[in-house]
Amino acid sequence: MLHIFINGASGKMGNAILELSQKDNAISVVTDKSSKEIDVVIDFSRPESLINNLQEFKTSNTPFVIGTTGFTDEQIKLIEDESLSRPILLSFNMSKGIFTLKNSIKKFLQDNMHKLECNIEEIHHISKVDAPSGTAIEIKNLIKKYDSC
Repeated sequence: MLHIFINGASGKMGNAILELSQKDNAISVVTDKSSKEIDVVIDFSRPESLINNLQEFKTSNTPFVIGTTGFTDEQIKLIEDESLSRPILLSFNMSKGIFTLKNSIKKFLQDNMHKLECNIEEIHHISKVDAPSGTAIEIKNLIKKYDSC
């Protein structure tokens, strides 16, 4: 049995993960983060909460799956440093569609010979906390990496 702790279970993604995990008999949701049974922390919360949890779970080297966005450069550096001593998956958007979009943008920019002007416009639900989103920032950085815009 896989024991997971969901940080941010009251948010849209955290709640979706909670609901799915409750339907799977191979997954146990742990609600007490001081429990020694936690196999992985799944985090869709806020940057401050994630950083606090990284510190709280530091001695146990508990793996983290992080879908939280809105980090400062300093917080990203801290996450990168933590990933040297334990498994951490950090993704600002875990959808297959965004993965495919980023690969398409990368291929287009690699194949393109012309100077382009790039603009990113995003529209979200009214409950969206961070703007621009981590996904938009990631796409912007991808475009900058290939220096076509």
